[in-house]
Amino acid sequence: VADYWRVITHIDLTQKYPINSSPVTGSLPLIRVIEGQTAIIQIPAADWDRTDDIRCRWADSSGPAGDECGDICNNLPGANLSSSECTITWNAVRRSVDAFFTTSTYVVAIMVEDFVNSASTTPMSSVPLQMLIYTYQPASGACNDTPAVIGDRPNRACIGVLPGVQHVERIVAAVYCTGDYITEFITISPLYMKKTAIARVSGTTNQWYITLTWTPTTDQRGPQVFCAAPIDQKKLTGSQHCVNFVVGYLPPNLITPRLVQGSASPLGTVFANHSLFSIQATGDVYRPSRNGTYIQIFNKANPSTPEWQADCGYSSDCIYSGQTVLFYVRNANWTYGANYYILFSSGAASGNIFCNPESDPITDTSFWNFNIWDPGVSSTTTTTTTPPTTGTVTTRPLGTTTPNASLTTTGIIATSASTIQTTTVTTSTTTTTSPSTSVTTTTSTTTETEMNVMSGKDFEEYCRQPVAIATAVSMIVMVPINIIGMFVVFIKLDKMFNPNRLATNARHKLFVSRLS
Repeated sequence: VADYWRVITHIDLTQKYPINSSPVTGSLPLIRVIEGQTAIIQIPAADWDRTDDIRCRWADSSGPAGDECGDICNNLPGANLSSSECTITWNAVRRSVDAFFTTSTYVVAIMVEDFVNSASTTPMSSVPLQMLIYTYQPASGACNDTPAVIGDRPNRACIGVLPGVQHVERIVAAVYCTGDYITEFITISPLYMKKTAIARVSGTTNQWYITLTWTPTTDQRGPQVFCAAPIDQKKLTGSQHCVNFVVGYLPPNLITPRLVQGSASPLGTVFANHSLFSIQATGDVYRPSRNGTYIQIFNKANPSTPEWQADCGYSSDCIYSGQTVLFYVRNANWTYGANYYILFSSGAASGNIFCNPESDPITDTSFWNFNIWDPGVSSTTTTTTTPPTTGTVTTRPLGTTTPNASLTTTGIIATSASTIQTTTVTTSTTTTTSPSTSVTTTTSTTTETEMNVMSGKDFEEYCRQPVAIATAVSMIVMVPINIIGMFVVFIKLDKMFNPNRLATNARHKLFVSRLS
């Protein structure tokens, strides 16, 4: 593969403040790609210094610190490396020396660098990343689509964890041909991280997962990289999927909405044109540093397609202020009487340390719900039924009752029985010789919508005026009492400490003593 292999790093040790932190990167040691297909290899790269500009480039034999790669420089023919995205795009081919084989292996050398800003041309540090890229031909009967990691976190997600606290994540992969299944996950992981055996996702036929369990130690504080790639039973391999763990920092997770003094608005029933939504987080929130961070609103009657969504990585409809995430639905026109729920992608709210640790994804459809008031459900009709020529109205039946089918025009079973109290009503008309009964039937229908629950803020607003009135009344009553009390106290103090009164009392006592 290589006769002369070289790796080098470069750090600027110039004393300055703040001290620069080098970027962090990682990758699977071996990346498998299908010969003849376009391979897209995304490389995780992040920096503690959030203001630094991070770029990737091919290693060079004449780099800033000298030869960075030996004879593996420029070893991937025809490949393109995006400097800002740190992504390799390559039409996979076999090496010419491997013409009589079905596979080839390349050694690829990349440098990840940080700059003061986007205009700077001098890197503050250069960190090497070298990997093996293995080209192969699919086995007979292999699916046309390679397996792929689909969750629970997106590629290049940033996850905050605490040292000494167990953290659990799930890596989910999907296959796209009937009968295929995942047999292995190639992984590179932090020390002490454990993974379970592969299991199928409950309720699916094409999704498989492993569970990661990790309790970071204090000496692991800082960034840690995890990468995985799924392999199916035909040895078809998916693209690598990487996440950054930040040990020592927790993300601003969204707080579950509550009806009383809740952390989200609105809850309960709202109007069809309601457009502003807000939810609180456990810490200060910032705009996500990557795209694909969605807030979505679904109609429960159509859960397959969101009725509204915004990618908060760039959408101006997502607003971040303090510990509050606000989002605005333009030209809102919700369906009358419909019930809705809101979901959040991983990172819909982000922190501001290192790679911006992301809030946990919200996939529970009961997390945040609201419904739309329907003005058309309220209608009123009145039903009046005149009793027969002679009828008995029973009040408080004391015996066994039996249904009287002739009195069920309203749908409510009337009963007749022997009772203590009865009322007999006889009606007749003057226009005929036989008794007649006039019956007018109306239907009364009332449909009640869900009861509105008053939020803590609304309760505070409704109580503001009564509290103000009570305060004013108490002031009116207490002011005269306070004035009288203070007057009495001042008179008492005057008698006790006024020097003129004291002198007068002393002279009086002296005069009395002389007289005696």
